[in-house]
Amino acid sequence: MKRFEIWIGYYHLGQGYEGSNEPELIAKETAIDFKTACLKYELKSKLRRIEEGERIGNLNSQDYPWWFNENDVSNSWLGKYYETREDALSSFSFLINPPK
Repeated sequence: MKRFEIWIGYYHLGQGYEGSNEPELIAKETAIDFKTACLKYELKSKLRRIEEGERIGNLNSQDYPWWFNENDVSNSWLGKYYETREDALSSFSFLINPPK
C-alpha cells in the first residue's frame, strides 16, 4: 500500500464560474495504486454528500449521479486526476502558450 496525493489541474465549470488558476491538492489516500486511491476518494466524497443531504433533509439531483470515470481516472466536473502537482500543472500549458 502507498500514500497517494490526488491533484486536479485546470478546469472551468462554465458561465458564472471562474476557471481554476493553479493545481489543487484535493486528497491524500492510501491504496494499492493511484486509480484505486482516486476511486476511494470519490466513494468517500459521494457518501459525505449523501449524508450531509440527509442531515439537512435535502438530497438534490446531483447527490446521486456517478461522476467518476474509471477509464481515464477523471471526474466529469473537475477533469483528470493527477498524481503530482507538476503533472496537474501541465494542464495549464494552453494558458501559458495559447494556440496561434
